[in-house]
Amino acid sequence: MGQRLLIIRFSAIGDLLLTSPVLQYLSSCGHRLTLVVKGSHIGVAELLPGVDELLVWEESYADLIEHSKWRYDAVIDLQGTYQSRSFTRKLGLRVSTFHKPYLKRWLLLITKSPSFKIQPVVERYAHAASPWLADGILPMELSLRLPENETIKNALVFVIGGSHAGKRLSLTQWQEIISNVALGTNPMVLLGGPGDQKLAHELAEEFDYLIDATSYSVALGLSLIRDAAIVVSGDTGFMHAAALLDTPLVSFWGATHPNLGFAPWPVRSAQKEVISKSIWTPMSKHGKKLPFLPNPMNKLLVSEVLSAIEQMLRDKTTP
Repeated sequence: MGQRLLIIRFSAIGDLLLTSPVLQYLSSCGHRLTLVVKGSHIGVAELLPGVDELLVWEESYADLIEHSKWRYDAVIDLQGTYQSRSFTRKLGLRVSTFHKPYLKRWLLLITKSPSFKIQPVVERYAHAASPWLADGILPMELSLRLPENETIKNALVFVIGGSHAGKRLSLTQWQEIISNVALGTNPMVLLGGPGDQKLAHELAEEFDYLIDATSYSVALGLSLIRDAAIVVSGDTGFMHAAALLDTPLVSFWGATHPNLGFAPWPVRSAQKEVISKSIWTPMSKHGKKLPFLPNPMNKLLVSEVLSAIEQMLRDKTTP
């Protein structure tokens, strides 16, 4: 019999998208899902599959504390922070919490050793939700609630953004990549957020065939990703979307690293990873560059990115 589940995941774009396999599976098991997110990420949450009700945490906090015991059967905390744990303790319900591997992450960042590779975050979300999952086999085909993309299809999409410098390529690196990709029939699109518009403008001025999509909404950006021929991206929400939507993907890594638990999921054949040669990789979970050390992205070999793109383009045209 399905249960009424309250699911906590406050933010952010990539993390919310990575809850999709678990949410979709919980819904297919007959559970009714209420998802609590922070107001700044409600637009992304509206795209997730299987969610019956969305609540904004800032607006619903007091009401949830007072009434959750009668409205829900259990809580799944996919945030796993002090804030979310403190909140869920006040609800008077059974709680299953997503656990963050703080010690293992610290050891990986210090030693750089693959011995401390962290389990993919999607699988850790599934572990937290396992009491309500039938057999633990997560869906590989997702039903994100995306708008139709009427104009740009089969594009080569360059995701030029990133939340921190350690996830972003420089203007010079992007110039080298774009100038060396063969100009074929595929449109070439620059995707990012409002903070990336200056970089997009500089690139579009130099390469007038580029389409600047940095002003697109997240939903439209995800539609571009779904319909793309290839996505080239750092460790971003759009990178995770490409993997989830089974779009061919070249991902590049500087201050972060796939071993930190945020590699493209699920693993598919049309994926390639290019990792910085810096001795400081990985440097941080979120891609922050430490102020006293060089940016590991400076040691990313653009030639390897180009080789990965070229191989994928050949694979798409080979019968």
